[in-house]
Amino acid sequence: MGILVVTEQGATVRKYGKSLIIEKWEDGKKNRLLEFELIHLDGLLLFGNVQFTTQALAMLMENNVEVSLFSSRGKLRGRIIPPQSKNIVRRILQVETARDPIRRVKLARLLLLRKYEGMLEVGKAKSKNSLHPAAKIFLQKIKDVPTEIHKANSVDTLLGIEGNITKDFYTMIRALIRQPEFRFGPRSYRPPKDCFNALISFLFTLGTQSAAAILEAMGLDPYLGFLHSLRYGRVSLALDILEEFRSELVSLALTMVNRRQLTTRDFNAARNFFLKKQGLKKVLNAFSTYLEEKSVHYRMAQASADIIQEMQRLKPES
Repeated sequence: MGILVVTEQGATVRKYGKSLIIEKWEDGKKNRLLEFELIHLDGLLLFGNVQFTTQALAMLMENNVEVSLFSSRGKLRGRIIPPQSKNIVRRILQVETARDPIRRVKLARLLLLRKYEGMLEVGKAKSKNSLHPAAKIFLQKIKDVPTEIHKANSVDTLLGIEGNITKDFYTMIRALIRQPEFRFGPRSYRPPKDCFNALISFLFTLGTQSAAAILEAMGLDPYLGFLHSLRYGRVSLALDILEEFRSELVSLALTMVNRRQLTTRDFNAARNFFLKKQGLKKVLNAFSTYLEEKSVHYRMAQASADIIQEMQRLKPES
C-alpha cells in the first residue's frame, strides 16, 4: 500500500477502471502522466492547482481512501474522508476516558513514554554514528525521564516534561546539522522562521494526516486527545499518536540536510520560509520511503490499538 502524491500543476486525477490516472493538457493534447492501481493506494495528496473528477472521488470514498488538499506551499487546506467508523460505543468510551482526570493522565503517560522511547532510539543512533558529543549529552539529560513520567499525576506536569525533553532533543539536532547555512533557530510555526523549521513542520503535517486517517479507521475520534488538550479544529489524538514518530521525522530531516539532498536553494525565503516545487518533491519522496521502510501505518495502527486496549482496561466495572 502507498500514498499517491500529485504536485504537477494543471494536472487532473481521473477514474480509469479500477485505477487512477493523472492527465494534463500540454501543447493542445492530453498527456497521461501516470496510472496508479487503486488496490495499492491508501492515501491521495494533492498540492496546488490539481483537479479531480467526481467519479474519481466517489471511487476513492467507496474504497476508504482519504484525500488531502494542500496549497502549493505545503499548507494543509482540508481533508476529504470516507464515512467514519460506526463504532459509537468505542467513541463514547473515548469521551468518558478523556473526561476522567485519573484515566486521562494514565493514557497521557503511555503516550509520553512512547515519545521518550522514540527520542531515546534516535539519540542512541546519533551517538553511534557521530563523533559530536551532543547525542551523548542528550542521552545523559533524559536518563531519568521515565521515572519523572511515572511520578507525574497531572497532564500539565506531563506536558512540562514533554517540553523539556523536546527542548533538549532540538539542542542535539542543532549541534548535528552539518550545513552551516541551515540555521535551526527556536521552534517557530506560523510562519516558520528558517528552512529547518519549515522542513520539520511540513513533515509533521504529513505525519499528522496519516495518524488521523488511521485513528478514524480504528473507530476513534482524532479530535479528542489525552496528552493534547481539546481545541477547536485541532486533531488532538492524532497529535498524541504522532509524538512517538516526531523524533524519527526530525532525524529524517537531519539526514536529508546532512547528505545535501536538500539545500537552502530548495526553499523560498522571500517573506515566509516554505519549500519550492523541487524541494517539495524531494521531501514527499523521502516521506513516502520512510512510511514504507519503517512500517509507519502499521505502527500507528498498533499504537491506536494499544490506546483502545488501555481504555478498556481502565474502564470502571459497571
